[in-house]
Amino acid sequence: MRETIRKYFCLMFAAILPMACAVPATAASSDRVVGYASSGECVAGDVDGDGRVTPADARLALRISVNLMRITADQTCYADADGDGRVTSADARLILRYSVALETDGAMQRFTAPPKKETSAVSFADKHEADFVILQENDTVSLGDRHLIRAGDDARWESSNPAAVTVSENGTVRAVKKGIACVHLTINGERYYYFFEVRTPLQTRIYALQEKYPDGYFWNDYPKSERYPAVTETPCTDHSTGAYAHCLGQCAGFAEMLSEEVFGYYAPVRRNLTVDEIRIGDYVRCLPGHSVFVIDRINAGEVIGYNAYLDINVTADEDIITVAECNWDCRCGIRWGRMIRLNNLSIDSYETYTRY
Repeated sequence: MRETIRKYFCLMFAAILPMACAVPATAASSDRVVGYASSGECVAGDVDGDGRVTPADARLALRISVNLMRITADQTCYADADGDGRVTSADARLILRYSVALETDGAMQRFTAPPKKETSAVSFADKHEADFVILQENDTVSLGDRHLIRAGDDARWESSNPAAVTVSENGTVRAVKKGIACVHLTINGERYYYFFEVRTPLQTRIYALQEKYPDGYFWNDYPKSERYPAVTETPCTDHSTGAYAHCLGQCAGFAEMLSEEVFGYYAPVRRNLTVDEIRIGDYVRCLPGHSVFVIDRINAGEVIGYNAYLDINVTADEDIITVAECNWDCRCGIRWGRMIRLNNLSIDSYETYTRY
């Protein structure tokens, strides 16, 4: 993708360069001053808001056109040089031509910016949702370079759960501790959302096993999957007779195997746990007879999501564990992510254990 974009930049500027070379040096080398309209609005074409139209503005417009940078509806008028309501490579070319005096001042009528709309609240139609991002504790990620924020813009970065994720004034996100948070940027009445889950180093090791034992496959003695050699694509047809009678213990064997792959075969074992003591990475024997491996523990009151419609955190109303398990379907099926309420859980305290 980056190579394609690099070639795109080269082709566009190569096409313009011969024309630019024909311009007298004094005109080509001096930046075109844009100035401000009588309404006080900066005319479009000046994408970076420095009061001039330069090749740097053309570069920003091109980045916007290929989705390497985001802008609000209010900011679109600055990069939409041809006034068609979209920011494309044609706008970048037009801005570049003007910056090197290949367009006359009369062409600037195409750059006149409409008045900014006044907004007192952010409607949901002006909210933009982003992908869910998974971080490990102490990780950082920069969101600031994904948006164009001009001088004078009303821009605010906020985190819905600073205990888990913080965000600086320039959009640098830092993962503090395990949890869920929504980081949002509000620019001139429009809002962009980024959803984050922070995992502990232990959880990172656990979730890495999903690639080896993926959800929806099977853990039995049938021929192995070509894509995932540790599992099969064939469910068991009979658990009580024949060659596959031993599959009755698949749940326990799978949970124990995950425990050993995460902690090591010789890791210490402490049994006789109570429900309240269950932690991430524990092997749990649920009564009347099913074994699971704990991949997350959520306590009552902990943030588990964010409601973008109401702009509020969603919290757990009771203690919950999330598990990985096998044979939940009586066919040796693998499943990740089932949630179990601890107030409804009965365990075999002798069989349940922790490794740390």
